[in-house]
Amino acid sequence: MKKITLLTLMLFCIFSKAQTTYSYDWNMQSTNQQISIDVGDTVVWTWGPGSHNLISTSGTHTFDSEYHGQGYTYSLTFNEPGVTDYTCTPHASMYGTITVNSAMSVGSSER
Repeated sequence: MKKITLLTLMLFCIFSKAQTTYSYDWNMQSTNQQISIDVGDTVVWTWGPGSHNLISTSGTHTFDSEYHGQGYTYSLTFNEPGVTDYTCTPHASMYGTITVNSAMSVGSSER
């Protein structure tokens, strides 16, 4: 009986923190995006007018969406805590930082 109780408690702890998906626009108004999420969360960026890419420039995560036009969506699940800066290569005004908090963090800021 103790094993079942312990297993139930462990499963509750694991699944009590549901992953969340956050959506952001990626266009010429995407200046200094500051995103704070938890490990296991997913961010989806949707391209606005023009041709853009989304590429990490420093930090924990490495990604490169390549170039796409309006309506394209790029999705990434962040499974490691840390801070990563990103940009749109031809549009220096389009940039941001994503902070991925560890599972032990209490709450995240701006979403």
